[in-house]
Amino acid sequence: MTNKLLIPILSVLFFSASTFAEVTVKVPSAVTIYVANGKSPELTGGVFDSQKTLHLPNGTQQILFRYEPFFSKGSNNIGVESDVLVSTFQVSNQNLQLVVPKFRGLKDARKNIHSFKWSLTTENGKQIETINDKLIKKGVQFGRNYLTEASLYNQSNHIAAVHAFAPHTTLAESQIQTSSQQEQSINNTNQPKPVVGGPSVESMLHYWYSQADTETKVRFKSFINNQ
Repeated sequence: MTNKLLIPILSVLFFSASTFAEVTVKVPSAVTIYVANGKSPELTGGVFDSQKTLHLPNGTQQILFRYEPFFSKGSNNIGVESDVLVSTFQVSNQNLQLVVPKFRGLKDARKNIHSFKWSLTTENGKQIETINDKLIKKGVQFGRNYLTEASLYNQSNHIAAVHAFAPHTTLAESQIQTSSQQEQSINNTNQPKPVVGGPSVESMLHYWYSQADTETKVRFKSFINNQ
């Protein structure tokens, strides 16, 4: 085979392999992806596009997302928010579509938004098997840190948790290490250096503080002020 013939064939093979070197998911504009595989999502597409494309590596996948369709009421546009959903699935070399229902109107959306059915489908319309859960946060919903919440979720034994997407040092481990150091300092005059928590510890503390009731927050503040 001559070099002139070999080069075009290799080019075609390389292009075919690179075309399916990742997983892509077409995401409707009314869907917000907060976290993908424990990180900020990699999305392409314009602000006013009807869809954006989520890019994922091959293998185990996990996405955190919310569906928020908008409806016109007089001169106003009113959004209806779903819960934040967690979905885990296994897929490679596929172009997928995230499919959500179209509600008949504002009343229909408000009634069904917390139980709506959605799916991930291939280009041939085949539905991908997923493991799904909800990321529930009680109380005020403003200022949520979804990366931190995803990390905490993946440290748990919830149905859609993926431990590989959680930090190597968990909040519980940091607390155990700190407690152990404090006990050693009481019984040993050569107090060891305090354990330095990972970069996500502070955000986790903020998260757990926001989850606490008023009495717990008061006790925690008192503890901090006495240190």
